[in-house]
Amino acid sequence: LVTCEILFYLVASDLAPLSPGTETPLTIAVTLGKSKCREVIITLVSGGAHLDFRNRQGQTALHRSAIVGNAEAIRTLLDLGASPDVKDALDLTPLYYSVCNEDSVQECSHMLLHERARIGMCDANGWYEIHQVSSREAGQ
Repeated sequence: LVTCEILFYLVASDLAPLSPGTETPLTIAVTLGKSKCREVIITLVSGGAHLDFRNRQGQTALHRSAIVGNAEAIRTLLDLGASPDVKDALDLTPLYYSVCNEDSVQECSHMLLHERARIGMCDANGWYEIHQVSSREAGQ
C-alpha cells in the first residue's frame, strides 16, 4: 500500500523526466527510506522509467543515490543495468559523489567499484576521488 501511495504521488505531481526545476520520479525514489526504495524503483522501471533520465542538475538516480548514501538504491539500480560510469553535468560520476559522503563511503563506493566504476574523475577544483577521501581523513 505504501508503494502505491508513493507512486500515486509521483504521478499526481506530473514529474515529467525533463521538466525544469524538478527531480525525476527515480531521483525522488532513491531518497525514500531504504526499506521502501527498492520496490518503488523496480516498479517505476517496470512501468517505463528510464535509468538514464536526469534531474535539473544533470544527475541520474544513481548519482542521487550516491549523494544521499543509499546503498540499497545503488544496488537496485546497478542490478537493473544502470552504468556506474555515467557522468552528470559536471562530468562527475556516482563514485565521485559516494567518496564525498562520509556516512556511507565504504559501502556505496565498494559496490560501485565492484561493478567496475572508473576512478580518476576530476572536479572543477582539480580534486580527484583520492583528494576527497584524503581531506576527510585528515580532518578526523
